[in-house]
Amino acid sequence: MIQAESCPLNAICPYGGRASEGEALHVVRQGLQFSPDTVYVVRSGCIRISERSGDLEWASFRLPGELFGTRSLFNNDMKRARAMATMDCQLCRLPRRLLLGRSQDNLQAIQSIGQAFASEQALLQASLYRHRMHSDARVADFLLEMCRRLPEMDKGAAPRVELRMSRSDIACHLGMAQETLSRVLKRLIDARLIEVKGRGIALLDMAELRYLAVSGKEYVSRL
Repeated sequence: MIQAESCPLNAICPYGGRASEGEALHVVRQGLQFSPDTVYVVRSGCIRISERSGDLEWASFRLPGELFGTRSLFNNDMKRARAMATMDCQLCRLPRRLLLGRSQDNLQAIQSIGQAFASEQALLQASLYRHRMHSDARVADFLLEMCRRLPEMDKGAAPRVELRMSRSDIACHLGMAQETLSRVLKRLIDARLIEVKGRGIALLDMAELRYLAVSGKEYVSRL
């Protein structure tokens, strides 16, 4: 679990960074939904954000140290989104009215909110851009991103991450059927690019995974 001093909004927290002592810190169970008029900081666990625009529906994830709901500070756009926990989580809940109240005539607060908004938008744009790739490249790019955003499991030379979401959630995030995701994972396993044990995935060949992600194409062995 991240500590309060590591929170991106710690400098302007209405609770003075003492979330564990006040009403801001919440323990939520898997599947619980959230208010669209609040900014949340994930302290532990994983949150799945689902959104729809026309016929397109996509999902993105928020991990410890990341925020969601920053768009509620500028408009009511978050009312079209759904946020659900993929596992038991701890969250800091920061009501919109409190954050906006602290941002009036406060340059540091305005900068912190702007940076938080930009960070959340970057995660959204990355997930949308991934939909342009071939399914093999999407999975490779996703695994590399999780390696950057999740703490590594210290169990060998190869980077290893413990995913905090189900395969159905990952498939929705990547815009593919769960069966397609399973086939891609098997191809990458057979090619010795990854090793899968439960939700733990070891990235055996980082260079090849990066090449696949950058190419955006179907995997073809270069050996």
